[in-house]
Amino acid sequence: MCFLEKNCFSVILAQKWKYGANTSEIREALFVEQFGFCAYTEEFLEKPKSNPEIEHFNPLLKGTPEDNYFNWYLASRWVNGRAQKSNNKVPEIIAESSRNLAEIAQNIKFDEEEIEFYVENNDQEAKALMNFLCLNKLENLKGIKEHLDFIEDANYEIPFTTSKLFARPQVYLNYISAVAAHLQIPNLKGL
Repeated sequence: MCFLEKNCFSVILAQKWKYGANTSEIREALFVEQFGFCAYTEEFLEKPKSNPEIEHFNPLLKGTPEDNYFNWYLASRWVNGRAQKSNNKVPEIIAESSRNLAEIAQNIKFDEEEIEFYVENNDQEAKALMNFLCLNKLENLKGIKEHLDFIEDANYEIPFTTSKLFARPQVYLNYISAVAAHLQIPNLKGL
């Protein structure tokens, strides 16, 4: 969950862009901030193939004065268009949390043996976020498994470093949290 971090120096905040009036500028800025990855699936958004969209984490805020940069993430059109979230209401435990999404997501980990996401430290907010985003949905896990097999076939030398990983073409970076677990890269914070 590397791409949920928000930047207090974002050009979106500096320019005071608003969704609707500055949608294309916001989309481009989020693409840069998220290094071209979908915030939820961590797949590289190959423009224009993936048609990335601005996703409103809390869809109930869309079109209200409370809808702002901290509610916007870039996601692939396919992810945003399907029923990625179990319903349109953000679980209360997340909405009322004193932590932001990136802080909550820190306790969501990927188990490469079981090919699934899990929560550390019995963090109920992280569990709610993991379930809300349907991270363990079969089609997502299938894509991750196929990608890890692809990475395995590349015969990486383990332990792997972040600099070695980023020297590869972007396709190697899909599902970066799972790849980091697989290649034993301890921390991808501050990519």
